[in-house]
Amino acid sequence: MKRIKHKKYFIFLGLLLFLVGISVFFYYVKPDEIIDYIGVRNGYLIIALFALFGGFSAFTSVSFYATVIAFTIGGLNPFLLALSALPSLFIGDSVYYYFGRSMHDVFPEKTQQFIQRITKFLFKPKVYKFSPILIFLYVGISPLPPDLLITTLSISKYPFKKLIAPLLLGEVTFVLLVSLFAQKGIRLFGI
Repeated sequence: MKRIKHKKYFIFLGLLLFLVGISVFFYYVKPDEIIDYIGVRNGYLIIALFALFGGFSAFTSVSFYATVIAFTIGGLNPFLLALSALPSLFIGDSVYYYFGRSMHDVFPEKTQQFIQRITKFLFKPKVYKFSPILIFLYVGISPLPPDLLITTLSISKYPFKKLIAPLLLGEVTFVLLVSLFAQKGIRLFGI
């Protein structure tokens, strides 16, 4: 039993170090440096890479959205940008989900009781029935990073299968909204 608990601590610490490392990397390496290195012609690939690495953390997601806006202004298709980013964003969100699942048994007893209250609330029939809609609205329209929601849902053992569709639709909607607003803003203000 102790061996399993130690393994969970190591998984938790490994994922935490990975997320912190990615955040530090994107804090020091700016989007334009990577764009200069790879080239503008590979814009959709760059968006996919930024979605993968920039979407891993709430701290680095700003650089991802700045890159989406830059490429939209540069003339790339907003719909293709959103579709290019979708698989990478989903991978990043899946890592957060697994991160939350590995954290479930790591918390002290008092925190475990709080998690149990969240779990009871999430699995109430009325809340559980509408949870996909709420997840979509949070991920697709809210400017808040989905990492907190995904981690909370995973700690509460919310089923990953039920999370996939609203998460994917929300991610593609948000990237599309960001790029369309950037495109409309350029047309409106003539920048």
